[in-house]
Amino acid sequence: TRAVRVNAVAGGFGDGSVTLAPAASLSGTVSDGRAVPIANVVVRATVDGAVVAQARTSGEGIYLLENLPAGPVVVSVATSKDECLGDDTTLTVTAGARTTHRIEMVCAWQGR
Repeated sequence: TRAVRVNAVAGGFGDGSVTLAPAASLSGTVSDGRAVPIANVVVRATVDGAVVAQARTSGEGIYLLENLPAGPVVVSVATSKDECLGDDTTLTVTAGARTTHRIEMVCAWQGR
């Protein structure tokens, strides 16, 4: 969400317009090193350190982050018990478009 400042003067009137860019979105899958989908992974998008969107992966490892501001976002992943590790990734998302990104995590069970 972006704030828009409008100045109004008591008793004044006039015309004005504000153009807001359509939001971006990001979707994809989260899997382990063997390409096995990982469910219940929290996927977060941050801009300047603030979380702007968050989702949890489905049973098929699919996630969708919507209403992102256009530009660079940092995507991070986490599991509830830290059984898998993933790197933060900076992606550039485009207004009005869906970017896709596959995330691979290293999981404790991969060595079994």
